[in-house]
Amino acid sequence: MRRGVRVVAGFTLVFVGLLLIVLPGPGLVTIAAGLALLSRDVPFARRWLDVVRRRIPEGADGEIAAWVLYGSVGLAVLSVGSTVTWLVSR
Repeated sequence: MRRGVRVVAGFTLVFVGLLLIVLPGPGLVTIAAGLALLSRDVPFARRWLDVVRRRIPEGADGEIAAWVLYGSVGLAVLSVGSTVTWLVSR
């Protein structure tokens, strides 16, 4: 059950991240979060995560700030959840 939830959430975040590359938003960070979820269960996700992480801008210490990562993922999940709730309630 947990594996299924991780896979669905990971693919959802990757899809939303792809949309956010075109639309305004943190696309690469959202894709990285989705691939991080998928990397535990899907073999190709670890390789793609390394590619995406190389393209994300880094701070002075060489890492993404935790608040940027958590904030981006939180906003992406909130926006997807809001959209699903709105579509279901119509």
